[in-house]
Amino acid sequence: MTASDKDAGGMISGTPVGTAESVFNNYPDDLTKWGYTFDTEAGEAFESGTGPEIDDAMRSLGIRYDEFDDDGPNYVTGWYHSKQTMHNNVVYPPTQARFRTIVNPEGGLIVGWLKYGLKFMGANLNPRVTQIPEFKNWADVAHLSWEIMCRMVGRDARNLRYIVSADIYNSETEALIAHSLQSTWTDDWKDTMCKRWEWKNKVEWDSSSEQFEVLLASPNGRGAAFMLIQHKSFYGEKRTIDKVTFWCTYTPDDDDEEEEGIWNLQLMFHVSQ
Repeated sequence: MTASDKDAGGMISGTPVGTAESVFNNYPDDLTKWGYTFDTEAGEAFESGTGPEIDDAMRSLGIRYDEFDDDGPNYVTGWYHSKQTMHNNVVYPPTQARFRTIVNPEGGLIVGWLKYGLKFMGANLNPRVTQIPEFKNWADVAHLSWEIMCRMVGRDARNLRYIVSADIYNSETEALIAHSLQSTWTDDWKDTMCKRWEWKNKVEWDSSSEQFEVLLASPNGRGAAFMLIQHKSFYGEKRTIDKVTFWCTYTPDDDDEEEEGIWNLQLMFHVSQ
């Protein structure tokens, strides 16, 4: 992540030649141009309590995560990839990809709530969608959402401190987390192991560790890395991820007290200041 923009440009596909800089910088025009529509239910869903339950962790960091109204400090943006578009005579069918992102400009926090990407969702349609548009990365959605909300509330968008990948269900990332904890992923891993790693027993790895490198390169870590790499001109050449925190959260079954609740995996990527 410490590579210059020019050097990083050779590592990332879909960016201009000689640079890693994203070409998507206009909210919401770039999103709608590539077939995305606004998810009007995202804010209501978060307000009703269905979002990631990371309140304790955020409170310990001094972030007001459990408050939501028109005046913030938390704002939710949601986008569906639901419309067919055409660019340079190439047709891009809708993939039904879905992104919901929570931003807290006051606390310097971005939370990737739902990240069902275009390639994954398109592959699960019938017929499959394989023609994936250029605007495909959650990192760009998150950056645009963050920048516009910071601007609207008069906060410095460069004060980004934390990027959370919440409620992780990606099988590759799950296996990498287990491996980083010197364990092996199994179907019952969350139920048998997660209680060891609630926030009070969180595990942190700095940039000198193998676990840090593995988790930053995971499907749930790449978005945080790409966001800084592809927007270096905005955040600064020297801004990097310098630490990863892992912990588990537990959501009880409100409908049936006798039923087991759900354990969720959380990763937080710390942005160097």
